[in-house]
Formats: sequence, C-alpha cells, structure tokens
Amino acid sequence: MSDLANLVGGTLLDMSWLVFLALIAFPLTYFLLWKTPLGLRIRSTGEDPDAADSLGVRVYSMKYLAVTVSGAFAGLGGVLLIYLFAGVYSSGQTSGRGYIGLAAMIFGNWQPGSLLAGAGLFGFMDAIQSQTDATGHAMALVLGVLLLVVAAYQLGRRGRAAGAAAVLLAGALVGITVYADLARGLEVAMGVLAVVLAGVAVAEIVRLRAPVIAVTLLIAVGACWYYSASDQIPREFLPYFPHITTMLVLAFSSQRLRMPAADGKVWRRSG
Repeated sequence: MSDLANLVGGTLLDMSWLVFLALIAFPLTYFLLWKTPLGLRIRSTGEDPDAADSLGVRVYSMKYLAVTVSGAFAGLGGVLLIYLFAGVYSSGQTSGRGYIGLAAMIFGNWQPGSLLAGAGLFGFMDAIQSQTDATGHAMALVLGVLLLVVAAYQLGRRGRAAGAAAVLLAGALVGITVYADLARGLEVAMGVLAVVLAGVAVAEIVRLRAPVIAVTLLIAVGACWYYSASDQIPREFLPYFPHITTMLVLAFSSQRLRMPAADGKVWRRSG
C-alpha cells in the first residue's frame, strides 16, 4: 500500500502542470477532430481539399489553423525541456527530439490515442539514457522479449499459428532453463525442446520468405544473449536508444500506416 501511495503521490503532486496539460491535450484533440464540425472540416481538408472547398470549407483557413496549433504544441514541448530540465535556453537543446516526435506521430498513424502510446514508448527510451546500471542493462532483455512477441505476432498474422506458438514457447523454455534452478536432466530436456521449437519457427519463416521476421528474431536472440553475457550496457550506446527504437518501430509498422491523402501536397484553389 505504501508503494501505491508513493506512486499516486508522485504522479499527482510532483508533476509539472505542463505535463498535465500535455496529457489533457490528447482526449481534447480526439474530441475536437472526431466529434465537432470544426474537426470534420480539418480532416476533410487533409484528405481531399478540392472536395472540401466545393462544400464551402475555407481550406486555407483550416490549413493555417492546423499549422498554427501544431506549431504551438511543438513550442510547448520546447518550453517543457527548458522549464523542467535545463532551466535555461541553449542552442541544440532538443538533441533531435523533434524528429523523434515526428516518428511518434507516424507510429501513431496520425491518431491521438496511438500517438500517446508512441510518445510514451519514445519518452521511456529517452529516459533510459540516465540509467547506466541495472535499469539500462535490463532494457536489453525487455527489447529481446518484445521483439520475440512482435515476431510471433507477425507469424500469427500471416496464418502461421504453429510458428508463432513455437517462437513464444522456445523463448519461454530458454528463459526458464537459464534463470530457474532446475535439475540437470530437466534442463537438457527443455533445451532440446527449445531447439526443436526454434527449428519449427525457422521452417515457418523460410516458407513465408519473410526476411523482416527473421531479422527480428535474430535481434531478439542477440539482445537476450547480451543481457545474459554482460553486466551493464556501455554508456556510449545509451544516447542512441531512442533513435534505434525509432528505426525499429518505423520498419515494423510502415505497412499499416495511412497518412492523410493530401498530406505534403501543394494545393491551389481552382477558379
């Protein structure tokens, strides 16, 4: 109970009003864009400005409004960096976080709820930079487990349920064998079974001809092996965690993304 009280107290009492404002902005943005006439006009402008213009929507006004509000939120993110962390403005203070923000938006598929999940993921990876000991080292195991789950999900999504189950069971057996105190004979039996299941998963991947899933599994195995074979992650690697996460997320989620149809296109009013 004391831990729960400390968690609630830290969340409600030791958090800046800027963080609360950012969290409140997500449901408000969803309500504005999907539940109000103004949001319908903004979304129609992003999808088909010609059709929106033919229905009387002021396309230029909607574009200026969207750019102004998005720029204000981006500026608020910069204010948060100065107000909460540095206390003073300096050149290059964002350290590439603007690009990570774009990656979070793309990962969220231009949807407020998914964007919140992406922002949480990238924010967590960014915060890991200050953890150079056990917490940062544990991220290798977390990365390996997550990638195993991603690979299993991709196999199951493509109709290879046996391969997906083999990946998860092989990973679970290896984890139990390495970290549990088992009898020697049981360890050997579980190790052999894990190898057989891994062979089933590899066979399914070969049949699918899915190099992305194969690379995912290789990275997962490498991350888990590194966690077992080392005590800490070198400090030089920690600053690159958010960028590595960005590349992995965009590589695995690019096929399901759908940006607004008119995004990035120059529009001029006809007539």
